[in-house]
Order: sequence, then structure tokens, then C-alpha cells
Amino acid sequence: MQACELAALILLTVVSCSRQYEELPQTTLTLEPPFPEIFTGETVTLRCGVEGGSAGWKYLWYKDSEDTPVLQTAGRSITGDSYTITAAAVSDQGQYCCRGQRGDQPLYSQLSDKVTFSVSEGHPQAVLTLQPAWAQIFTGETVTLSCEMEGGSADWGFKQYRDGGEEAGCSDQYRSRYGDSCTISKAQNSHSGVYWCESASGQEHSNAVTLTVSSKSFTF
Repeated sequence: MQACELAALILLTVVSCSRQYEELPQTTLTLEPPFPEIFTGETVTLRCGVEGGSAGWKYLWYKDSEDTPVLQTAGRSITGDSYTITAAAVSDQGQYCCRGQRGDQPLYSQLSDKVTFSVSEGHPQAVLTLQPAWAQIFTGETVTLSCEMEGGSADWGFKQYRDGGEEAGCSDQYRSRYGDSCTISKAQNSHSGVYWCESASGQEHSNAVTLTVSSKSFTF
């Protein structure tokens, strides 16, 4: 084979590999709640998403290195596109990333950006509770979120995290704020999400509580 033909073949191979890599679907990784620091005993969920939708994908998870896959153990579960750590320990802190895998081409998605969080001993500045104390309610029902801390938390606000974004947690016609509490009446599916309360500066926050609002099912 002549030198020019060999060079052209090498160039074609390099371009093809580069193009194949560039065409891999992008992968996003989000943290719920979106806190860089949580406390021992709290729950944190990492959610992986592949460009174009999640149909047909399963997800691979890594901690601190691509050579360190995350496995399911007690209190650490992989369900669909999410990896959930309940009762977090200091050993859970670190850098996490994920990618999608499937049987069709392309076999993999790109590796996501890294998400880092730390786990500290102690407890949050404030405590968020639900009344009634059920994490799952049905549409049309009422639930009250209360934010309590020593010395009062009237200057703290409520936050909600859903669909990958953060928003005010007590701001629509179905919610009313009174002192340290926020009441959601006529709950809708859109009220599902992760809730917490935080100081006016945003530097301090309570524990996070996940609320799920399900549609009522009727049997005859």
C-alpha cells in the first residue's frame, strides 16, 4: 500500500472514531436536593438523563473514578434513572458521574459531568415536617409543611425542586404561607417534588422532604 493511501486510511479511521464519539448522546446528572453539603442520616438522590429520552437505557454509576462502579447495597438503591442513598454516611461523600447503556447503537451515552457533595456529622439548622406525616398523598388533599428552628424561622422561605429545577415552594393559588408553615390545598401532581426551607441568605437550609402527589384511582 502506498504511503498516501495508508495516511488517508489512518485519517479516515481517526475521523470516524472522533465522529462516533461526538455523536454519543449527552448525559446529564442532577442532585436532589441540590445541596453540596448534607448531614448524616439524610437522603440524597442522583438522577441520570440521556439526551433524547430514557427509553431503552439503563444506567451505570461511578464514584470518584470511572474505575469504581457503584453497586446496590443496603440503603443504596438503583431504580430506573436514579441512585438513592438513604441515611447517608460520611463515606458516601465524593464525586459521582453516570452514563447510559443499551443494546442498540450507540451502546453508550457520553459520561456525565461530575456532581460532588459532602456529608457532615451533625444536623440541619432547621427541621421541615409534614402534617399529616405522609410522604405520599392524593390529588385534592391538603398537606402542611412546617419549618422549625430554635429562635424561630419566620424569615426563612420554602423551596421546591422538581423536573430538574428549583422554584419557590409556596407561591401559587393552592398554597398559603403563615408564619413558619406552608399549606398546600387541593394538591396537584405538580406539587410533587423535594421540599426544604432555607434562610434569606440561602446559606442555611433544613432537611429535605420528598412529597409525592398521586392521582386517585377509583374501583367499581
